Amino acid sequence: MEYLEMVLYWLLCAFGIAIFLTFWSNFIEQKPYKPYIKTLIIVSWISLTTFINSLGIPTLNLCFGIGGNIIICLILYDATIKSRLFYATLASIIAMGVDIISEILWTIITNKHSLENVQTNEYNIFFLFFLTKLCTYIILRIIVHFKGKSTRNIDNRTFIAFMTFPISSGVILFGIGNSNILATSQNLNKIILLIGGVFLLFSNLWINYWVQRYMNILNEQKKTELSNLKTSMQEYHYRQLETINEEHSHLLHNYNKHIRVIGSLVKTGNAQEIEKVINDLNIEMSEINKIQYCNNSILNAILCERKSKAEELNIEYEVNVNPNITLQKFSDFDIISITSNLLDNAIEASSKCNEKKFIKVNISMSNNYRFLVIQVINSYAKKLRKENGHYITTKTNPQNHGIGIKNIEKTAKKYSGIVTIEPTDNKFSISVFLSIN
Repeated sequence: MEYLEMVLYWLLCAFGIAIFLTFWSNFIEQKPYKPYIKTLIIVSWISLTTFINSLGIPTLNLCFGIGGNIIICLILYDATIKSRLFYATLASIIAMGVDIISEILWTIITNKHSLENVQTNEYNIFFLFFLTKLCTYIILRIIVHFKGKSTRNIDNRTFIAFMTFPISSGVILFGIGNSNILATSQNLNKIILLIGGVFLLFSNLWINYWVQRYMNILNEQKKTELSNLKTSMQEYHYRQLETINEEHSHLLHNYNKHIRVIGSLVKTGNAQEIEKVINDLNIEMSEINKIQYCNNSILNAILCERKSKAEELNIEYEVNVNPNITLQKFSDFDIISITSNLLDNAIEASSKCNEKKFIKVNISMSNNYRFLVIQVINSYAKKLRKENGHYITTKTNPQNHGIGIKNIEKTAKKYSGIVTIEPTDNKFSISVFLSIN
């Protein structure tokens, strides 16, 4: 059993260092060591930590706990000394705080029970160690979720669901450690329980690794889809520019003919025919100029593509884009998501109107260029229903709809923005305010 205890202590130290490495890796970059060198450094450090802890000198353990973490962080990670000192000290203080609090709580709990109910021995203490390491992992994982580099990979709802496993593991470890199961079990059963506790402990790290890896893969797929979408939008934009160039060429080719016709009509004094030719020429030029709404190729492509859809449905389509709008602070994916959802909803709602169908898009800056404002006003046939402060879709299968508005609100919140809705009996207005800062 002494050999088993040595292995357990080594594994506990390994788990503690593993959660520190995972924590640090989410804030600072690792140095480009070769894998075998990095493994050698970590294994050596785990073994040294196990030996120091086995001496049973509290002061030495305390000094080595903080100092050792700082040294290993300085060796393995590449960042400013200030950053490495901060994160190494933070992780050490959290770990020691959890150890102290757990020991105090363990003492209070065991003193409240008679020895007939709880027989504390070295094997129960192992489960206390398991529990304290797991609590440290949970706290560090929460910090990583809200402040680490991967904070946007997992949403809060998914993170809460994910954290049920380490919390459940903690309850199991506490239940075993705070009972007399180990004291009354045979050696084989003790060994099985201790090994099970170790596997339960490390399975949390293992699951965390694969969840994070899966979310990173999804994130990369999202970036690829965005890249493809941007390429598609840009190709559409360039095709529109080619159309403009062709129409300009056609207009210039016929320009001399128009002038000659006007000259002939002037000689005959036919003012009405002259006015008709000039009006036709102005309309043709106006239609060409309307295709270029703004200088941003992605946004312009969306506005132009939805213009074609609106015209197919006999919807009057008007766009006003302030030439001084600032889009550099926003990702292309978010601009595509907001604008596409707004226009798709507007086109669908306007297409169901029996009377005048129209869509007006206004994109501008407000509050001294602190906010980007995207406003869409469209005709609307049905009266909206409102429940709990939110507008409810009037579609026949509402469970499959409303996602567009939710996506808009979620994206606006990402940029500290808001969404305002102002409906009337036959007009629907929605405005999205996005903070530049």
